[in-house]
Amino acid sequence: MDLPNLFSNKRSKHNTLFLSLLLTDKSVQSGLWRVQEEKIMILNKSLARYFGNEEERLVQVDEALLDLGEHSEDTDAVLLALEPSWVNKAGIFDNKKEELKILLKKLNLNAVGFVLTTEAIGQFLLKQNPFYSGVLLYIGVNALELTVYRQGKQTRSLAVGKSDDIVLDLKEAAARLTKENPAASKLPANLVLGSAILDDEKLQNYHQQLLTQDWVQEFNFIQPPVIEIINQDELLSIATHQGGKEVAQTSGLLSTGQTPALPLKETADQAKSVKSTDDSTALSQKDSAEMTSFGIPMSDNLTAVNGTAVADPASMRQYRQQNQLPGRAIPQTPKNPKKV
Repeated sequence: MDLPNLFSNKRSKHNTLFLSLLLTDKSVQSGLWRVQEEKIMILNKSLARYFGNEEERLVQVDEALLDLGEHSEDTDAVLLALEPSWVNKAGIFDNKKEELKILLKKLNLNAVGFVLTTEAIGQFLLKQNPFYSGVLLYIGVNALELTVYRQGKQTRSLAVGKSDDIVLDLKEAAARLTKENPAASKLPANLVLGSAILDDEKLQNYHQQLLTQDWVQEFNFIQPPVIEIINQDELLSIATHQGGKEVAQTSGLLSTGQTPALPLKETADQAKSVKSTDDSTALSQKDSAEMTSFGIPMSDNLTAVNGTAVADPASMRQYRQQNQLPGRAIPQTPKNPKKV
């Protein structure tokens, strides 16, 4: 599968260092990774940061990148992990596409591709068990998405609006599944709860709420499911490995041979140092058609946005050093500067 350079026509095939951004409408988390010895190696990860508007988003994304350390300045190539609500069958929604263009221009980043969080989790589960049967319950900013897998095949996916009551939201989703196909088999007894927006405490709270439910009668499960959690940190790792595989293969940095699958759990120590090589789990290589997020162009060329050219990384670093700026973003000149 061809992976187009989605925002720019300039990309070095020799680059082995990349960034990841796990981005929602309210949060961002960044990662630094490289391709080395046929492996995707995550070198460092930031904590999740939250924002309320576009101005705050720029600041928080910039801070998240700073959290990765000085080595993050050595690359401008970024893999985007996006929520399913950002796309439809035609690709990324136009308003989101424009937001991404502007954000990446201000941060001097070039997107090499994107992956949906739900697809990344789904492919991870299938790599762990090619005949996986279960339900993925993904909690986004404004929607709850339910995806059903049976014997290694995705059979159904739907989204419902998100409220403060996860139980009611899940009941609505399960009722819609039953209404659409009354003859369908009961849902399999595995449930994965994942989110890029919720912190560990909130996810654990939801987990406890779900444990007390009558899954057979209320949700049409075959029996009470085993419930697993994929938190923000694990989701960033999964999206980086799954999307990074496609980027690396397209760039000629990774072969298409079979390698072991990625384990779910990563220790905090594995993500602390850019010099660390502990987080070097190899990717399982499968049919490239699995990652349907890739190969959808967002723009033919982002050499300029609103007539403004994007600076090269060296000039950006020089600008920040000369002006004692800590981050990637160049601040805008105030509309009404104070008179001295």
